[in-house]
Amino acid sequence: MLSRQAIERAAAVLARGEAVILPTDTVPGLFIKDTPEARERLRTIKGRGEEKPFARMFGSRKQIQDRALIKTRMQKLALERLLPGRVTLIFSEKGNRERTVGVRLPMDSSLRVLIRRTGPLIATSANLSGEQLRNPAALPPELLERVALVEENSLLKENFPDSAKTPVTASTVIDLTTRRPMILRKGAVSVWTVGRRLGRTPYLPPPQELNLLFVCGGNTCRSPMAAALFSAHCACSRINAGSAGLSAGQGAQAAWFAQKVMGERGISITTHRSREVTNRLLAWADLVLVMTRSHLLRIRREYTRFADRTFLLTGFPAPWPHGRNVDDPIGGSLKIYRSTSRQIQLYIASICAETEKVLSRAS
Repeated sequence: MLSRQAIERAAAVLARGEAVILPTDTVPGLFIKDTPEARERLRTIKGRGEEKPFARMFGSRKQIQDRALIKTRMQKLALERLLPGRVTLIFSEKGNRERTVGVRLPMDSSLRVLIRRTGPLIATSANLSGEQLRNPAALPPELLERVALVEENSLLKENFPDSAKTPVTASTVIDLTTRRPMILRKGAVSVWTVGRRLGRTPYLPPPQELNLLFVCGGNTCRSPMAAALFSAHCACSRINAGSAGLSAGQGAQAAWFAQKVMGERGISITTHRSREVTNRLLAWADLVLVMTRSHLLRIRREYTRFADRTFLLTGFPAPWPHGRNVDDPIGGSLKIYRSTSRQIQLYIASICAETEKVLSRAS
């Protein structure tokens, strides 16, 4: 949140046509007034070419409607249900359908106050072009030298507690100029949230891939079996599946009965080694499928950033509280392991079908 004094400072600097770095609800942002001269200055600051456009940050829906052409039901739903939010929406420009504009309405109310005062701002991430922003507490010195104001809140580690271990997540970029929402960049808001709020399965064009993470407790029974069953059933080259455990040790083999049950299906999990759920692993995953309600609640509590991409395996694509627990076979007989694998198998085909819809232009 920006203080009243910070808003005053930023407004004064922006009025002069100079650039500022401010905290946002995703990555630290680099802002400048929306004029042709300022846009060229920002390209110079970033080291960015002409081919890549900048998004605009707005302070209200009215400011967006003054700039963007919003006509279809899907576009209106996006404005109502996704904003304010951690998304960038692509619309056609009013008065020039040949041009598009990327719009953001931030969740941070103080930033919206600033932009209602200054007018829409050109906005981009506070990094040099071609370099990934990983740690907001260590922005490039070359960048800091080129801006007139840096609000220190944007550099504090406590704003991004996992930034040293996890790449900071940018906004999800959604093109709404086509009949179906198109995810141009995966980001802070999951594919599934976009689809649920717009009532339409979004499309994830190539070369982007979809990453699935199956999660249980120890990562030696249910989740490795689920990942293996999914990979055997779903052969799409753009879908990757892995597994992890919320209480897993590092490097343990899959349980012997789990190996045997998978072997009976012609699937080998002998090379599997257990690993613990981490922020970095959850950031990799576009879909997290857990075995029990307690697993789901723990992720929602301890890894809040990834709650909207986490579902019960037996409930997906319906969100919490849909679905039931998958029985834990640990310590049980071979018969119990077979029962658990059958329980998981019941849902694999539907999970595969739902994920493939996102990758199919025809859906």
